[in-house]
Formats: sequence, C-alpha cells, structure tokens
Amino acid sequence: MSGNTENDSNKKESFLQRILDIILKAGDEEAEKKRMLRQVAKNLSKTHFKFYKFSSDEVLVPYAKFFYELYKTVAPAQALFQSIENPNALKRLVITTALTEKQLALVDALSEEAIYERAKTLSAAELDAEIKSLLEQFSASFSGDAAAKIDFLYSCIAAMQNFCKYDYFFMLRKFAAGMKERSFDEIPAFSPISGEYIIDDLKDFITAAWPVVLIEADWKAVMAFLKNAKGFEPVQLSAWNKLLARLKTLRNAHVFEMMIKLASHDPFYEAGVKVPNEHICEPYINKIKTEASLTLKKIQQEQKNSRIDTLVQQVFGTTNVSCLKGYTEAFSALLQRKLFDGFIYSQALNYLKEFLINYVKRDVRAFTDLVLVRGKWAALSLSTPMSDAYNALIALSDTITQFDTSLTDEAPAGSKLKMLAARAERDKEAQNIIRTQLRDINNQARLYLMNGTQNLIVFAKHTRSLLNDYTANSGSLVINWKELERFAEDSIPEQCEAIYKKIYLFVKLMQNYIGK
Repeated sequence: MSGNTENDSNKKESFLQRILDIILKAGDEEAEKKRMLRQVAKNLSKTHFKFYKFSSDEVLVPYAKFFYELYKTVAPAQALFQSIENPNALKRLVITTALTEKQLALVDALSEEAIYERAKTLSAAELDAEIKSLLEQFSASFSGDAAAKIDFLYSCIAAMQNFCKYDYFFMLRKFAAGMKERSFDEIPAFSPISGEYIIDDLKDFITAAWPVVLIEADWKAVMAFLKNAKGFEPVQLSAWNKLLARLKTLRNAHVFEMMIKLASHDPFYEAGVKVPNEHICEPYINKIKTEASLTLKKIQQEQKNSRIDTLVQQVFGTTNVSCLKGYTEAFSALLQRKLFDGFIYSQALNYLKEFLINYVKRDVRAFTDLVLVRGKWAALSLSTPMSDAYNALIALSDTITQFDTSLTDEAPAGSKLKMLAARAERDKEAQNIIRTQLRDINNQARLYLMNGTQNLIVFAKHTRSLLNDYTANSGSLVINWKELERFAEDSIPEQCEAIYKKIYLFVKLMQNYIGK
C-alpha cells in the first residue's frame, strides 16, 4: 500500500517538473527573442537612418519623406508602365525593337498574308518546304548571344517595371491621409505611425526594390529603349542612378529587414528576393512557328475543301448532297462542341452512300446486267473479280443504310449516344463511354469507305479492260460483243468511258478522306 503511495508521489513530482521545465524554457525563449530584438534595434541605430523608433515601435517621418522622394522620381515611369495593359505587348516591343533588318524581313515573310500570297504560285509541297526553310533561318538568327541579350534587356525592364509599379501612394497615405496621387507641388505633412502598419508594405517593397539593385543592368540602354519606344525618358538616368545608390546603401545595411523584424517582433525574419531572369525569345520564336504552321494547315485545308467541292460537283452535279440520317455532320458538330471528335467520316460516308444508291445501283447495274449477265466470257474466272466487286458494292450500300439507321434518334444506339452527350459535361463515365463508342463507330465508317473504294477501283480497272477488249475486237475477255450491241441502250465504249471516269473521280474524292 505504501509502495503505491510512493509511486503516485513520484509521478506527481515528475509531472510538475515537466510543466516547470516548459514554462522556464518558454520564458528563456521569450527572453532570448527580446534580447535579439534589442540587438536588432541597436544595429539599426548604427545605420544613421532615422526611420524607426524602437521604444515606441513607430515608423518616423524621415522614412515617409524618403519614400516620397522615390515616388516623385518614378511617378512618370509608374504611369507609363501602368498604361501597358497587356504584359505581352512590352515583351513583343522589346523583341521587335532589337530585331535586325534580316530578322524583321523573315517575320514579314512568315506572316499569314505573305504565306497566302506565296500559296498562289507554289504547290502545297513547295510552299511547305519554303516555309520550313524560312522558319529554320529565323530560329538560327537567334543563335549565339543574340537571344540572351534580348532576354537580359527585358529582365532589366521587368525589374524596373516591378519597382516603379509598387504602390508608393498607398503606403504614403498612411503617413498623410490627405495626400493626392502623383501630386508633388508641396511635401505633405507626414506623421509617425505604428510599425505594424508598414510590415506588409515593406515586405512587398523589398521584393520589388532589391532586384533593381542586384541585377547588373545597363540602365543607359534601358532608358534609351524606353525613350525610343514611348517618345520620352520616364526617369532621367542621373536621377535613376542616384536612386539606386541610396537603395544599395539601404540594402547593404539591411535597414528595411531590421525594421520588419522590429515591427513584427520576429528577429528571425529573412527576406526572399528573386531577380528577374526572363526568357522571352524562345516563346516568341515558338509563336512565329506556331502561327506559320497554323496558316499552312489552314491553306492546306482550304485547298482540300476546294478540291472536294470540285470533285463533288463533277461526280454529283451539285455540292448539296445529303442522304444520311444518323451518322450526320449536324450530330457530329454537337459532339465537337462538347470537345469530342465527332463523326470523323460523316461527309465521306454521305458521299459514298449517295454514289452507291444513285449511281452504282442505277447506271452501273445496267452496265453489269449487260456485260456480266448477257456477256459470254472467254473464261468464267475472268469475270469473277468484277462480279465480286459489284456484288460487294451492292451489299455495302445496304450495310451502310443499316449502320446509319442505328445511329438515328429512334434507334437504341443513337438514342443512347445522344443521352450520354447530354450529360457528358458533368459525368466523367459518360465521357469515357462516348469516346469508346465514337472510336468504334468511326473505325467502322472508315472500314466501309476503304472497302467501297477498293471495290470501285477493281470494278473500274475491269471496265477499262473491257473497253480495250471491245476496241481491239480480240474476244480475249468477252466473245459476244456484237450480240451485246443489240441489247445496249447506249454505245458500249461510251458506257465504259463514262463509268470509268465517274468512278475515277469518285475514288479521287474518297482519297481526300482516307488517303491513297
């Protein structure tokens, strides 16, 4: 029993000792912190900058007057930089000002207008090769230190811009509430304020100011650039150099950092400063490349569309061809608006179905009835490829109709796809299902196009052979041409020529979608 009492007593003493240790340690840390702050205040007083009073934690009038002089010096530059709403405009101005005459000529040659002008006299391959050559020359012109010089100039301007755009007015109004923005007719009546009110302002100022001190800039070149670009010198070079000299003294003495430590009661504060190291040439070069490439693609697409329209007109006698009901461009556009691929081959499949229904099943059928049904071939095997191609085309017409019908609103597959599209924006699973289905649907459509084109080529080749056989009167393929002439409504050679030409044009049309 006594043993338990002794153990309890020991536990209580141990617990009390731990609490006492924590209190004493906290007290020691607080005392050390105060000692460090007193040392910071002592170090600050040795700098001879009468900006801060440690005993009352006040920021004094000389501090406000210093910032007032800074504000007065940079105010014109601040207005200039604030007037540049688009940050990319300044980057582009720095680059274009630094470009040589040769580089400027290359930029002009790679503009959309210039590329379109070249497209009038060059083939697609020639245009592509020429633009690639110009782009290589343009990229090479930035080799060596040419790009580095431009990048560094902009880095210096960016540092100056950040410094000048600092909100001096916001800070100074804390010392003189009636002060007016960019009004320097007379020095305002500043009053001391509590140090806590400038902690964040000073931190922001250090971030903006120290880079202009640290960067090894050719400020004469910077001022010359600004004068040439804007027509006036926003800050006189002598005034700017004097300003930098004072900032350098303050930074070397760590005046503002010590003020922040005292005002925030944080002796461990360390300022983080990042000197601008901008790289504007590479994005500019890439932009020129991208724009030129997009222009080329645009021209190529326009030329392709023109070729397609011409071929469609030649094949169908009109460009207004519409016979699909499910696999349509209208539904495809709806899917594309929701950022899906859509029906990639809807236009091509539309043309194929129209061609099969209104040409193959009509004109070609009449011709096959003549040469394959009534015709007597020298050997059955000679007619088989042509017969198989024709039958495959007739079957394909029905298959495409079934495929297209399955994608209408009334069909289960089409209805489901439309329903999924309606909720795709908020349903990730619906998005995945749509992408999978579209891939399968488009692959199937492409397969129809490939099969149809291949069978049309086979049929056309044999039609050409029949024409040669008829003209030569050799009988190597069909041995009863004279008999067939009696059943033919039109001249057999003219039918062969017309069918071959029509299929040839249609195959060229399909090759715009599936390649050669």
